[in-house]
Amino acid sequence: MNNSKTALILLCVLAGGLLLVAYQRLAPEQENSNYGGIMDRHKLNNYAQVICSKAAGAHLDRPLYTPTRIEDDNGQALLVWSKSENLAHEVRCRYQQGNGITRLEIDGKPLGDVKVDISEDPAARAPGALTEKHWGH
Repeated sequence: MNNSKTALILLCVLAGGLLLVAYQRLAPEQENSNYGGIMDRHKLNNYAQVICSKAAGAHLDRPLYTPTRIEDDNGQALLVWSKSENLAHEVRCRYQQGNGITRLEIDGKPLGDVKVDISEDPAARAPGALTEKHWGH
């Protein structure tokens, strides 16, 4: 009798654990939206890097490559290029999806309104890019 009570308790705990795991799992729609969020974040960072490096590079008369730091949140990205032996300036650029560059600073001095023509770049043709151009349009 004692062994059957122990087996019944063990079975109940096991069944409860399986139910808990089953209800903790995300629905397929939620999993897909989370994956899409990751992809959108990657695209945002990529577009921001293309646009910001082109805008800052035009003011510095030299191209900028990989930023030292990228912070992204809710459709906007802050890119920072720190001073180094390859770059004598600190560059900070805030890119907001749908609005383009909202702030560009070189050595702490804001450059004001910045417009970038990247129509030749394939990233410019993607949804959410600054120019909103698409292939064939």
